[in-house]
Amino acid sequence: MPSTTNLSVKETETPLRDFELLDCIPLPTRILTLTDEGKPVYYQLNKMAIQNTGMPLSEILGKSAEEIFPDQFGQIATQYHLDGFRSKKLLTYTHKMQLPAGLRTVQTSLCPVKTEVGEPEYLVATTMDITDQKRNEAQWLKAETINQEIKDFTALTAHDLRGPMRRVGMFADLLNEDFKDLGDGKKQMISTIKDTSERALKQISSLLEYSASIATSLSDITTFDLDLMCADLFNLCDPLRNHYLTRQSASITADRTAVQIILRNLIDNAIKHNYPESIALHVKVEKSLKLPGQLVYTLSDNGDSDVAELLNDAPLEFLESEIGLRSIQRLLTSRGGSLSLKPATDGFGAIAQFSLPGKIN
Repeated sequence: MPSTTNLSVKETETPLRDFELLDCIPLPTRILTLTDEGKPVYYQLNKMAIQNTGMPLSEILGKSAEEIFPDQFGQIATQYHLDGFRSKKLLTYTHKMQLPAGLRTVQTSLCPVKTEVGEPEYLVATTMDITDQKRNEAQWLKAETINQEIKDFTALTAHDLRGPMRRVGMFADLLNEDFKDLGDGKKQMISTIKDTSERALKQISSLLEYSASIATSLSDITTFDLDLMCADLFNLCDPLRNHYLTRQSASITADRTAVQIILRNLIDNAIKHNYPESIALHVKVEKSLKLPGQLVYTLSDNGDSDVAELLNDAPLEFLESEIGLRSIQRLLTSRGGSLSLKPATDGFGAIAQFSLPGKIN
């Protein structure tokens, strides 16, 4: 599918002027154009976009995002609009936006529309509210972490119960040896104790098997592109583009949700622990040489963060992007993976590596 739309001027003498069709789009949609000075300004909005903005159309048309929204969002949006015109290809980014419904997380797609001359003349921007999706992601990890804690507690408790229960059966066997049945029911009581201990051991084993099956049933195994995932994560963690971010392009089949959550938090941690300095980060993936069927993801940076400080990162509340390395470790453990942090070999920056089951296509 082409990344831009070819719009013939001969077919429509007034391109994009029939704006009634815009109101049929079930997403807030805006059309931008460039002024003679090269400034991206709003050319038209559909009804959902006007309602979403909470401003009359007369206060929007002919103005740039930074003129309408005199905050950080306006500056970020204007920069992306310029990038959309210059790149001449579809551009998608995620950002925060203050709407009448409150502070929301939205994903915006910018599609250049070019005339038969070939130069982008318009930019069609559609916005999707993904606040609930991000919140569900955090709740998913919270549930996953709680599930892992329950599994750990169950395994520990079952292990503690197995020993005493086996000893109860052994004591019953010792009592039963050379025991004279006097017809008072005591020998039957010893047999009952033995049977009860055996049934309890079976129930403990069944509980452990059920716990293990639940822990592995929440995986989201799918095929995805690591490059596209990282691009979206970088836009979310570094909307002002203060950092230099590169990534490997690879098609992967793995637990997409787990990889996304872990990468996002590692990237966010690297930026947070090096603030306000700009850093360069790189993400790559490769097959594990030690563990067949596992992939090793590496995030390296050239910052000044202390690895010991990162390792001691206390568990945080389950906010959208701040989950904490301890919770990440629990998530990896429940998926059969692991996490390691170490200083870079040249002494500058840190290297975070985590492994998860998966394959590179």
